[in-house]
Amino acid sequence: MSKVLVVVESPSKAKKIQSMLGDDFIVQASGGHIRDLPTTAGENGYDATTFKPVYELTERGKESVKYLKSKLERCDDVLLATDPDREGEAIGWHVAEVLKLKSRRRVMFHEITPSAILQAVRNPSMLDVNLVRAQEARRVIDRMVGWLVSSPLSRAIGEKASAGRVQSPSLGLVVAREREIAAFVRQLFFSVKVNFAGNPAWSADWVVGSGEDAKCLVRADADRAAASRLFVVNEFVEKDEFEAPPAPFDTAVLQQAASVALGFDPDKTMLIAQKLFQGLEEGHGFITYHRTDDVNLSDDAFAMIQEYAGKNGLPVVDSKRKWKAGEGAQEAHEAIRPTDFEADTSALSADELALYELIHKRSVASQLADVVYSVRRAKLDSDGLTFTAVGRVLKDKGWRAYGDAAEVEDEDKEVVAKNAVPVLAVGDSLTALDGVVTEAWTRSPGRYTKASMVKTLKALGIGRPSTYSAAVDGIEKRGYVTLEKRYLVPTAIAGKIYDALTGKFSFIEVGYTKKLEEDLDAITQGKKTFDDVVRGVAGVLESELAALGSAAAPVKREVAAGVECPKCGKPMVERKGPKGKFYGCTGYPDCKGTKQI
Repeated sequence: MSKVLVVVESPSKAKKIQSMLGDDFIVQASGGHIRDLPTTAGENGYDATTFKPVYELTERGKESVKYLKSKLERCDDVLLATDPDREGEAIGWHVAEVLKLKSRRRVMFHEITPSAILQAVRNPSMLDVNLVRAQEARRVIDRMVGWLVSSPLSRAIGEKASAGRVQSPSLGLVVAREREIAAFVRQLFFSVKVNFAGNPAWSADWVVGSGEDAKCLVRADADRAAASRLFVVNEFVEKDEFEAPPAPFDTAVLQQAASVALGFDPDKTMLIAQKLFQGLEEGHGFITYHRTDDVNLSDDAFAMIQEYAGKNGLPVVDSKRKWKAGEGAQEAHEAIRPTDFEADTSALSADELALYELIHKRSVASQLADVVYSVRRAKLDSDGLTFTAVGRVLKDKGWRAYGDAAEVEDEDKEVVAKNAVPVLAVGDSLTALDGVVTEAWTRSPGRYTKASMVKTLKALGIGRPSTYSAAVDGIEKRGYVTLEKRYLVPTAIAGKIYDALTGKFSFIEVGYTKKLEEDLDAITQGKKTFDDVVRGVAGVLESELAALGSAAAPVKREVAAGVECPKCGKPMVERKGPKGKFYGCTGYPDCKGTKQI
């Protein structure tokens, strides 16, 4: 009996999906990318004229292809079921190319549950070539920046260094922040609070100037304000105020929240999320796909939350809440949420359970009723000085009755203190009991943590959910930053790299990187082509390299006298690769012959 071959990425996922699909299917893993740009031939990995990438099988890919071909002999159809993102689409395309598939049917699922898998298999689409071209453009541009700039950069600073499309602006953010901190001059400032009698007592704060950041820097002015005793009420408002819950998690915010609430770095968060997505050996996945920049839930998810809330006495809203996704967001799949809000989690490890519960609380809380506060706001005047008093009394816990712990990603969130402001009327006269002056110092900008760095990369449009964690880990692994009490501190070479690139290469600038991400998105939408984007980047890079002068001049390769290619007999040239110098065939990429020097 003929079968259908289903190609996924991970072996553990293959085993799980096999159990869901049954004997009519053979589920085989590719192990990720099976082909990539070459790294051993001493070339850039793309055609210098057309910029078309040159691929070769990776070592792991060779084994994967062997297994895939052996399974294909027993099947009369193939479904490509790699991950639902740009990289997954490219992996599926490479598999189709190597296996020479005529039909390139694609299935996509965002959660590993029997219903989602069966629905995807029953409703295949075709491989999206635009997504593949966008991934190819990203890969070629990354190679172009890294290979063409790293050598002249190293010569310019006198040390071995590397440049990268996302790596360099990420490093630039850390260096720039460190210099802001070094240049910061702290100032002593003063705040004033006046206290009034009552049951209970209440207070008002002196308003310094009109700006939110206005500060009193003169002690005598603060003392004068603190000495105020007679006040007149100029404004008084009493009304209910509503606090909506935070949006469900996307990738960047999940990493931030897990850092603050659980102490996980982004890489650990993503590893655990991957396990939760794939699930345990038996059963289905615990969460939906964890690489997403959408913050909205599906209608199915909302129905599940309504049912869960009803069983647990939680105040769920009547219609699904929606949030506006960030600029440039790729909303191909929903926010991160549990696949089953009543799943048995007894087999999860402590870390897995902690992250799952964080996702669970955030998802449920996002669809619960607002918190309601009764708020009183008063503006008081004393001899030309303005004071304000704000009192908040909780009327309805709303979503905080269940999900208070879900709002954790902001390390510097200001907590509004309770203040029992009484009912007042405009024109009332009041007498203060006393006034208190508090001294404080202005604070310098804070260093980035890995999690806050991810949040910043997302906000600035640098990279995508699949690259945030890798970008931050990359600058650490290369020794460009060190971790000091969770904070990223640039090393000496980081400053040299930043200074050597700034003002000379546009890819170091945040705006350039964001624009390029938009161009890659335009390729996925069919609005631009691979050639449009890559040729544009190459042109800019070529002019910037030329402007560096001799330091950036490419190595001139002359034909080696009397050295012929052992494969095709053509002349050979001296080249340099990651493992040192060697002879390479002038017929590359058609001929990949090499010879040891």
